[in-house]
Amino acid sequence: MGEEAVLPKDVRHLHPEWFEHPTLLGYPKGARRQYRHGNLHIREYDDHVTVHEDRFDPRTEPLKHVVHEAPELLAGAACGALAGGYAYKRARDLTGSAAAGGLAGLAVGAFAFVLGAYAADKLREA
Repeated sequence: MGEEAVLPKDVRHLHPEWFEHPTLLGYPKGARRQYRHGNLHIREYDDHVTVHEDRFDPRTEPLKHVVHEAPELLAGAACGALAGGYAYKRARDLTGSAAAGGLAGLAVGAFAFVLGAYAADKLREA
């Protein structure tokens, strides 16, 4: 991700029709809505709009986008898989129930994913 441009919100009337279709792809970072057009990633806030250009469009090249522009998701996935796998095995062995193991694995894995991605993001910003 390159530099981010901050524009006043009153330029909204200049935006083309694709700006009317918000996307869920990308970190909101407090934005009310996000939009994508090609490699452009636009975040709309209450009083301004930010725009930056991604190297890879996550809609057409999701793996390249994650590796190059959101590696914290890979760190989170690794943490989630390791912790979730451990929790699954431990709970299954303690209870004798694969269902209990699965539930424990999902809960711990989801928590570890979020924690790992957050920590990696903070390390990346430092």
